[in-house]
Amino acid sequence: MSLHTGALGTDDIGWVWDLYRLTLHADHAEATGRTDDELYAAQLAALATGSVSVLLDGDGARVGFIRVTDDGPDLTIRDLAIQPDQQGRSFGSAAVASVATRAAAVGQDVVLRVLHANPRARSLYERLGFEVDEERSRSTQMRLRAPGVHRWAIPEREYTRQESRRGRRHAYEGLDPATTALVVVDLVPFFYEANATCYAITPNVRLLADALRDAGGAVAWVVPGDPGQTAWAREFLGDEVAELFRRSGGTGPVAGRLGPGLDAREDDMLVEKTATSALFPGSSTLDDQLRERDIETVVVTGTLTEVCVAGTARDAATLGYRTLVVADATAGRDDESHNATLTTIYRTFGDVRPTDDVLGLIAAGGSVAT
Repeated sequence: MSLHTGALGTDDIGWVWDLYRLTLHADHAEATGRTDDELYAAQLAALATGSVSVLLDGDGARVGFIRVTDDGPDLTIRDLAIQPDQQGRSFGSAAVASVATRAAAVGQDVVLRVLHANPRARSLYERLGFEVDEERSRSTQMRLRAPGVHRWAIPEREYTRQESRRGRRHAYEGLDPATTALVVVDLVPFFYEANATCYAITPNVRLLADALRDAGGAVAWVVPGDPGQTAWAREFLGDEVAELFRRSGGTGPVAGRLGPGLDAREDDMLVEKTATSALFPGSSTLDDQLRERDIETVVVTGTLTEVCVAGTARDAATLGYRTLVVADATAGRDDESHNATLTTIYRTFGDVRPTDDVLGLIAAGGSVAT
């Protein structure tokens, strides 16, 4: 199932009104007490503002419409209508997810109201992550909050354990920018669409990249490459998902495949990988490029924390790199799995620091602990 949106104008009022009457009219009329003429005028006015978009299936056929208004701190979903014979095919979920992605990119919440007479819709929005914001006499206002970085934490017992081992909390208390590389893993549009936390970590990734470049360090952008159709992927993931991941990194030059808000510079390393880890033997040229630049320390960021970030960090440690993972510049599935992964990395493979700490190490420069 694929979904696309397109513009609607006042000339489309006939189609919009017919679908509105089939799906939303009865509940709205009961809840608002408005007449048909008033409800028709409201739909026409909405078309005139350009806030209504048509929903198209993969073949370009109309399956519904959505009306969204930009209210400053929030994007508000005013109407969502799916043709009766197309309901139950996830078009509504896909439309809401599209709005959520748009909002996440600029740090907006998504708000909507669901009538008490429509508990099925409320269940849908709850599954999509909306929470009750305000109860009203005939409706519930629900809110999907703008994504933030993970609420990360390393258990205190792990800090104590490492302190007793080596006499200090952090393995690497300094770094030399000239021999340090920021490795940014898999921050491509595919993963932004799948995980809104990628939007939240992007400013931290940019801060780290700019600071390290200015201090004489290196930046490596790593994107998924196409490993081809493998028997392992088809058996383990299934044909459809295997094909989805095979194409997840996009096509064309690596610099043009980065996620929104990210920019490669002239001297940055550009890398495709064909395995979970960017440093697994044969999966990419990253190790060769790092060694050509005499890199000793890698600072790993990106997504998913539990998968490609962790895999890259583990192999970096195995290859002898001083390895740091930036806790608030990585995005996982959720706080719990993110933190479990960070704890394992801190315990066994590398250091874990927040962005501010790493910026401080970059600024201090030169004072490398041995």
